[in-house]
Amino acid sequence: MFDAVVQDALATDAGEYTCPIRRPDGRVVWCATTVRAVPDWGGHGRVFTGTVRDVTAEREAADREAAVTRLAAGLLGAADIGEVLHAGLAELRQAFGASRVVAAVWPPHAAVSLAGMPAVGSWPTLDETARKGLETARSQPAPLMVTETGGDGPTASVAARLDAGGGAAAIWLDRGARGRLSVQDRVLFSLLSAHLGNALARAIHYEQARDLSLALQHSLLGQQDLAAGFGVRYEPAMRPLEVGGDWYDVMPLDHGRVGVVVGDCVGRGLGAAVVMGQLRSACRALLLRGDGPAQVLADLDTFAEGLIGAQASTVFCAIIDTPGATVTYSSAGHPPGLMAHPGDRGPERLDRATAVPLAVPSRGVRTEATSRLRPGSALLLYTDGLVERRRERLESGIRKAGELLQRHADRTPDELADRVLAALVPAGGSGDDIVLLTYRQPPEPLGLTLPAVPTSLAGMRRSLRLWLAASAVPPVVASQVTLAASEACSNAIEHAYAGDPSGQVRLTAQLCGPRLEIVVADGSTWKTSAADGGGRGHGLPMMRTFMDDVVLEPSAGGTTVRMSRTVR
Repeated sequence: MFDAVVQDALATDAGEYTCPIRRPDGRVVWCATTVRAVPDWGGHGRVFTGTVRDVTAEREAADREAAVTRLAAGLLGAADIGEVLHAGLAELRQAFGASRVVAAVWPPHAAVSLAGMPAVGSWPTLDETARKGLETARSQPAPLMVTETGGDGPTASVAARLDAGGGAAAIWLDRGARGRLSVQDRVLFSLLSAHLGNALARAIHYEQARDLSLALQHSLLGQQDLAAGFGVRYEPAMRPLEVGGDWYDVMPLDHGRVGVVVGDCVGRGLGAAVVMGQLRSACRALLLRGDGPAQVLADLDTFAEGLIGAQASTVFCAIIDTPGATVTYSSAGHPPGLMAHPGDRGPERLDRATAVPLAVPSRGVRTEATSRLRPGSALLLYTDGLVERRRERLESGIRKAGELLQRHADRTPDELADRVLAALVPAGGSGDDIVLLTYRQPPEPLGLTLPAVPTSLAGMRRSLRLWLAASAVPPVVASQVTLAASEACSNAIEHAYAGDPSGQVRLTAQLCGPRLEIVVADGSTWKTSAADGGGRGHGLPMMRTFMDDVVLEPSAGGTTVRMSRTVR
């Protein structure tokens, strides 16, 4: 390369160049070369003068500063432990030309976690060389003590313990045949390790704060396993605490009724979460008194007036009467609930009983309205984070939510919640918290009468699957229940009627809360089938595998099989 520099200089009158030169001992140095052309003494030609200066130290200092700057920039946007280690390992590998780099973190009361480039597996599968190097660095009395772990030969590796804010962490580099570190390289390694340790300490504290905040949020929000027919999704917007003021509650009441509440407190973060928890508790207590939604919100007004931060909170309160097939609701400034009915072309808006938010002065009184539920009707309650977007009208977001509800109304509540959330939340997340609550009204009990021929089983299975889907039974459970019912009907056809097509098999299915009950009955005495070798009910093992309870009730007028299973 230096020869090329000389040739280039001879072709011009002057030039300044910086290039690497390999010395006879193999060491590479950087030289700054300056070349100037001047007339010779006779004035008939040119004479070139030049200087060559060793700038290796300056070059290495600049490279060290650049490496530190790149690492700081890479760590700036890293939040969790994985992102920090990925950014740090990439820069360390590049800075030292390492063939491998591995980091280990020993969290309290947890297994060691590893990160590496190339990727590594678990601690037990890590090769002995890397594991010994990390353990050696971890045992050092102080962080950032650079430890040569590869012996005195040309294949030395290097490791250091990281100061991770009290947590145990170490990093190890395999430099291949590059030899031991120079004094300057040791300084650079210590400097980069210090930056990585500081970022790792921040990430550890961030994850601890996140775990605590999520535990707080879940304790304030209450149960995740809701009553049969309900689904819920909560998407926080606040980082890193991930807590906010959006909330929900689903509370069983008397006579098959269920109280449902979705609310949104003003503000974000821990302060809003604390207010939310108090409002939720007060609302739950008011619902237990047995008052209607309008009275609950009126009393909640009084409570919110004395609670700092609760003013202007919005709440949608409803009581779902599953046996009576009604939903009675009242809204305190909250976006309207949406309800989709089978066969309708568009959703119904629950907006006939809307008043001001909580603790906002008003001369009006809170009212409530009632809407009818049909078998299979789907209800959607939500907070404004789901439908509110910048530069878009709120009405547009509500309309989109209604269209999605109508399109996916035949899904289970959990599937419905996932579909709506996936379609409406931007890829980068919402700028506000989101609570989304769904409900499906169970259909009427299913009643089928089958001719006693095997070909009737296909139609039975199809009808039962559709009914189970409308009843919000999870697909896997529905498949197992369908197999058990099919086996029960097949046994009745085979053993009760023995090929007599004039016989009939009756199947009924109904939901009683979370419990599914299926009854299969025939009208004849069971005969022994040659296929079962004298046994009776060869499908019983399958039925008992898929159902919680299976009871056979033989009688002179026929045999009844009663099966039940908890489906939520």
